[in-house]
Amino acid sequence: MAMRPLVKILPPGPFFPAFLLKRQRRIGAYMKKQKETGKDFHGKLYFELTRGINRVLFILIEYRFFNDSEEEGSALILKLPRLLGPLSLLIHVMESHALTLLKLPCYFAKLDEEIVGVFAFQEYHESLFVASLAVRKQYRRLGIGAFILSQIEKTARRMHKKCLEVDVLMKNVPGRRLYTRSGFTFLQHNEKRSIIRGRKVLVQT
Repeated sequence: MAMRPLVKILPPGPFFPAFLLKRQRRIGAYMKKQKETGKDFHGKLYFELTRGINRVLFILIEYRFFNDSEEEGSALILKLPRLLGPLSLLIHVMESHALTLLKLPCYFAKLDEEIVGVFAFQEYHESLFVASLAVRKQYRRLGIGAFILSQIEKTARRMHKKCLEVDVLMKNVPGRRLYTRSGFTFLQHNEKRSIIRGRKVLVQT
């Protein structure tokens, strides 16, 4: 199976092909123009369920998006220099239990065949847990993360869940801001892992 989508999210570096770097710059310029004109992307955004090898690709893309977080590395448990990227990825997989994503419904959020976001959720008896949510750097501040959350919420309501839950790193200020604006309240704090649990009540008891 072709691994072309992976190429689209590799970072610039000494071995990064020049034509792909130019393509990324064109994408950035295009997105800036769309922001200025206030164009709505939600009508063109669609979700694709991952299958087979794409589940492994999901974990790699999730790591890349987290690594390119708004405050560099704030979505990763441990941010390491680029030369130690493989070790950083290994730590992310082990500490965030990313391999559990292989068993969960995982989705690519796509816009014109470009992977602009990823998300996954896990079902519990009374809640739906947001196991992963990340947006590609060039497509942030367009409301895509909030839109994905709204769709997860609709799914939870259809499943008659009482609440949505999520775990966020304390240092991940942009992530906490997104969930707070979407109606989540942060209550529990795991000091050992520097993680806080957020909850949004859907059904009042």
